[in-house]
Amino acid sequence: MNNILTKNSIIRLILIWLMVFLFMFFGKSIEGLYGNNILAIGIFILVLFTIIGAAFGVVKEADELAHKLGEPYGTLILTLSIVSIEVILIVAMMFGPEDNPTIGKDSIFSVMMIIMNLVLGLCILLGGLKYGEQEYNSQGTITYLSMIIMLGGISMMLPNFIEGKGNGEFTSIQAGSISGLVILLYGFFLAFQMKGYKHLYIQPAA
Repeated sequence: MNNILTKNSIIRLILIWLMVFLFMFFGKSIEGLYGNNILAIGIFILVLFTIIGAAFGVVKEADELAHKLGEPYGTLILTLSIVSIEVILIVAMMFGPEDNPTIGKDSIFSVMMIIMNLVLGLCILLGGLKYGEQEYNSQGTITYLSMIIMLGGISMMLPNFIEGKGNGEFTSIQAGSISGLVILLYGFFLAFQMKGYKHLYIQPAA
């Protein structure tokens, strides 16, 4: 526990929560400073670094915990940590002053493009340069990609091909039914990953 919750982690938590309470209780007063461009830029940079510090802190602690628990629980913890950060940021944008109903869908699509292209590309390139040929579990990789394609297709592409609310949106009944289906599908995937087919998601021996 001491290896996970280090002195730096405690300091990071204190600073982040101080920022949260500052904007929670004095947010209205701080809005009056936005008229000054220099102060507004400074506040923006402060908030930006707070968000980045919190995100990297979550990933660092989740990575330490993942190493202690091993696979496949480590991958699940890292996945849930990253998804939680993304969901919080997207929900925060959706509660903004502007009425933009597609911002959630656009944000998720952008995240998928960045992860599937930029992040995976960098991992393959940098990993290849450092380690040469790398071992990976092809069966687990195929199931992960199949799940991503299926869930991404249902949530991103399906609204454009069925008669829904219009403009690529589901009706309330469609949204509820498909959300339940996606949760059920991912639940089965997690059950297989954690129990019967756990060996497919473990790094193979060299």
